[in-house]
Amino acid sequence: MPNYIDLLGDAVRSVIPMPNRWFLEPGANKRVQPLVQRVMQASGRPPEDFASGAFVDPNTMEVLDGRIFSRGAVNAWDGTRPQMFVEEGTPLAAEGGLLDANLVRRSLWEPVESPDLEDFGFLSTVEAHKSASAPAKHYYARQIEYDTPMLLRNTHGGSNPTLRPRARGSVFAAGDLGQMMMRSSGQVHPVYDTLRIVDRNAYPAIPVGDRNRFGQLLRYSLLAPATLGAEGLLNQQPQESTAPAGVPVRQ
Repeated sequence: MPNYIDLLGDAVRSVIPMPNRWFLEPGANKRVQPLVQRVMQASGRPPEDFASGAFVDPNTMEVLDGRIFSRGAVNAWDGTRPQMFVEEGTPLAAEGGLLDANLVRRSLWEPVESPDLEDFGFLSTVEAHKSASAPAKHYYARQIEYDTPMLLRNTHGGSNPTLRPRARGSVFAAGDLGQMMMRSSGQVHPVYDTLRIVDRNAYPAIPVGDRNRFGQLLRYSLLAPATLGAEGLLNQQPQESTAPAGVPVRQ
C-alpha cells in the first residue's frame, strides 16, 4: 500500500522547519550551516531576520512562512528523522476549531510499557485550542495528515516553539503505538500511528457505513469559520455552538 506522501503526487513539496538557533547560534549548529547560508543568500536576509526561525523549501530555498497549502503531512517516520511535506494547490477556507502542530523531543516524554516507542526520538503532536464546548488538549502520534488547508505559521514570538503549522478541522486517530508520559506534568497519553485533520464539512457528507475510514473521532470541530486574507489563515476567535461534542451543527 502506498504511503500518504506517495499519494500526494507531483505537487508535493518538502519543507524544513528551521529553528532560530540554526541562524543565531552557528557555532553550536555547524552541521546545518551550509543550508543556513543558502537560505540567507536566496532570501537576501541576514541571520537576525530569522529570530523565530523559518519554514523553508530545501529544493528552492524559498521561505514559506505564512503560506497556506491545500494538504500536508508531518511525519516522524521511524522516530529519528522527522519530515514535513505540503501539497500545492489553491486552498479553500476551512471550518473548525484551531489546531496547532509541533514535534516533541524524546527528552520531554517517556514510553509507558510501550516497546514500539522505545526507539523514537520524536513524536508529532496536535494541540486543540480551548473552545466554548471543549477544553484545550494535546494528541500524540507518529504522523499527522492534513485533509484540510494548513498554514505554515511562524509565531514570530520570543520563545520556542515558534514554527507551528495551523489548521482547522476535526481530529481523527488510527493505529495504536502505546502510551507515553510527559515528564513535565506526569500525565499519561495514548500515542497513535496517525492523526488526521479533516474538514468539518467532510464528515457529515460521508455515508454512515464508510465513516470509519478516518479512524476514531477524537474531537469534532464545531463552527469556527476561517478566512483567507493578506495574512493567510486569520486567527479569529472561534464562534462555536454550545451543542454537545459529536453532534453535527448546521448553519
